[in-house]
Amino acid sequence: MGRIEAREFPMKGGGVCVVRTPEEHEAAAVLECARDVFSTSQFTLTQADEFTYTIEEEAALIRQRTLDPHAIFLVACEGSAGGTMIGISNVWTGPKRKVRHVGTIGMSVHSAYRFRGIGKAMMRALVDWGESVPTLHMLDLAVYAANTPARRLYESFGFVQHAYLPDGCRHDDGTLWDQISMHRMLHQQP
Repeated sequence: MGRIEAREFPMKGGGVCVVRTPEEHEAAAVLECARDVFSTSQFTLTQADEFTYTIEEEAALIRQRTLDPHAIFLVACEGSAGGTMIGISNVWTGPKRKVRHVGTIGMSVHSAYRFRGIGKAMMRALVDWGESVPTLHMLDLAVYAANTPARRLYESFGFVQHAYLPDGCRHDDGTLWDQISMHRMLHQQP
């Protein structure tokens, strides 16, 4: 099952964040955090106007990821497990058996909490969860080449670049941004 025990992590500048599995009734809070991310970050594939999930759809996604043994949905909350949601992350696998051993990571941090260690806390929880799932062989992700802080974070967790896609993302203003694909093997650390 895609669940973890709540884990507490220190935040830069003081305080703590708790990384945990959300519950279906928290779908509105998850959506609020996601809407902030999509309206404030140039490093997401989803534009704010493209994000049209309803509370019901988000609750269904939380339920699906919680029930799927090859997937997980996590949130980071400020101060306590019931605190304000300040980050969202998840791992999912493809529906076909040939690719179910590869978990794809998505992760975002609320604009008011960036550069405070929230991404590091969520990545630690995701990698630890991945290591606990015997059927997962690797984790992968995509990141903008220009997002140096995110790339450094991923590298610090053992992710390595395996592809570079020039002009892989076209923004609404017409600019083209390069994209990098990275992966990390699981179950090989002593």
